[in-house]
Amino acid sequence: MTEKEAVDSDKQARQFLQLMDWASQHQYEHYEISNFAKTGYHSKHNSAYWQGVHYLGLGPSAHSYNGNSRQWNIAHTPQYIKALQQNNLLTETEQLTAAQQLNETIMIGLRTKEGINLLQIATQFGPQAAQQIQTAAAKHLQLLHLQQNNHQLQLTQNGKLFADAIAADLFV
Repeated sequence: MTEKEAVDSDKQARQFLQLMDWASQHQYEHYEISNFAKTGYHSKHNSAYWQGVHYLGLGPSAHSYNGNSRQWNIAHTPQYIKALQQNNLLTETEQLTAAQQLNETIMIGLRTKEGINLLQIATQFGPQAAQQIQTAAAKHLQLLHLQQNNHQLQLTQNGKLFADAIAADLFV
């Protein structure tokens, strides 16, 4: 395939559905939209991102996250070392608004098998945010792209084909 050839989205969808079926038949858990593993063998590193765990990154290009902001170190190793020796670490910081934090919670939650926890949303962002998501989810529930188990909204197998669009519909 050349650079200019378009991806056949129907073929891509069929292949992804085949992959999900094969993985399930072979006892692989589809624990994140692009990750499969045997039970107990999930990526601990990446799972921290999907669960919104705070982390500290050390070294050139390393990223940190504290729930309210992301910070990253310069990528150039010699400059990083020089700045460190001068007690003048060069970083950039992105402050996240409440809406950005909520939208990230939605996007990341949908990517995981656990889905979006509406009780957690209500506690962290207010009951109106949870209600807004519930209202926006109604059409995807009807299309069987989402399923709801108590307070959890989760993508169905077919819904995983539309994960980004569904997330965008649920964003505030």
